[in-house]
Amino acid sequence: MLISFLKKEEGEDGPQSKFMGKGDIIFLLVVGGLIGGFWYYNKSTKEQTYNHYAKCDALFFEDNLSDAKKCYEEDALKLNYRLDSLDSIGSNRIEKIESLLEGDALFFADSLGEARRCYEAALRLGTEAVSEGRVKRVDSILSAVSSD
Repeated sequence: MLISFLKKEEGEDGPQSKFMGKGDIIFLLVVGGLIGGFWYYNKSTKEQTYNHYAKCDALFFEDNLSDAKKCYEEDALKLNYRLDSLDSIGSNRIEKIESLLEGDALFFADSLGEARRCYEAALRLGTEAVSEGRVKRVDSILSAVSSD
């Protein structure tokens, strides 16, 4: 049996049509509430996702790479609404961050190796070729790096 929005009631003058009964009104209000609730939930989760990715982009463009990587990797997994396009942007940014961090580490290691070679060459020539301030600074750098 289908839901009838026209109620026919028997009255003294014969059958009379009523536009809607109480049950029909309640049913329509419940359906309208469900649709409105779904729309609000969908809108708010999309807004949270876009705000989260905007925050990650801000971290990325401010060169706060470690926080941006954490934002794209770990925090994005907790979102309820995820788009493929935003995920691809996130994965591209993660790859770029990893390559930048790896490149910085390699550059620092090359620079440190070059500094160590220069320092050792200066020590072979004699300590008069290296000022005391530089010797202390290079020693502090080498001790800090070797402790890591």
